[in-house]
Amino acid sequence: MRFVCDHEAICRALGLVGVGEVYVISRLPLDEVGQWETKDVAFVAWSPLQTLVRRPENSLASVPGVTFLRLPISLAALTGSRTARNPRASAPVRADLCVPLGQFTCSLHRLLGLLPTETPGEVLARVAELRRFCASHWPGWFESALDIVRNSLQQRDPTNAGELVKVLLEFSGQVATYEAFRAFLHGAGKDIVNAGPGPVNAALSYYLSGGLEYQDVLETLEGDRWWSAFAEEFAKIEQGLQGIGLSGFDPDMVLGKRVDTARQSLAGFAECAERLLRAPRGRKVTGRLRPRLEEAQRCLEVLMNTIQAIAREREKLRQRVHQRVEHAATAVR
Repeated sequence: MRFVCDHEAICRALGLVGVGEVYVISRLPLDEVGQWETKDVAFVAWSPLQTLVRRPENSLASVPGVTFLRLPISLAALTGSRTARNPRASAPVRADLCVPLGQFTCSLHRLLGLLPTETPGEVLARVAELRRFCASHWPGWFESALDIVRNSLQQRDPTNAGELVKVLLEFSGQVATYEAFRAFLHGAGKDIVNAGPGPVNAALSYYLSGGLEYQDVLETLEGDRWWSAFAEEFAKIEQGLQGIGLSGFDPDMVLGKRVDTARQSLAGFAECAERLLRAPRGRKVTGRLRPRLEEAQRCLEVLMNTIQAIAREREKLRQRVHQRVEHAATAVR
């Protein structure tokens, strides 16, 4: 039996009593969940189910076939939960409900279904949870739209609120894809222009044009070996894009081959930089290293240009989202 929990503390407690495989919902093994059967999954939480599934990240708890176990519960009930299953109710676990984008779109679809019939209190509670979820995963994109949805519902106008929710569904995949690169964009810790790559690119440019000595380039490289941290961050980005793919949205529709281009250029620069740092020092070898310096700059410029192109497209998308939300909001008001 696999137990999925909404909180790390529950996972630790279940792990101590040895009930079986235990996971927290935010860290499921994405390469495995598609092979799970719902009859073998139990969702464990303190909250009642109706309260729990208002939160998008807990969408899996309400899937038919998944057992819901509310704490406190006896160890006998936990260990006996498998025998209480109806095997004919089982189906493969939906991998999209294990990643943020899939959880978000599922919750939006459920909200659309509830708008005509559900009580205002329940619908408003779900809107509040959606807003919190967006602020956590894609800050600054959808919160104002959900505020308008809330205001519309408070004015008893679910039809126009539903139109605005459809706008969020339309753009959610694109937003999640571009936001995967947030760590490399302007103002972030690994800003592709102002963090490590920028100073190194400037030093290489000045050296190759005769404005700096080779030793100056080496000192810049030695001062901040940023490429290792960038490679780790890029691996996280690719993992995030994999999750977006599991949600049913293809990131390549937005990015094309630029992920491959960025990865290859980062790897190419890292290889050149490490070789330069290991090479003998002195004027006699500087001339022989010039082709390697030129290759390092070429790789770095490709990397920076690729990320900057993604950043520009991200801002264009922000404008489109804003315009569509404003257009829908005029009807809401």
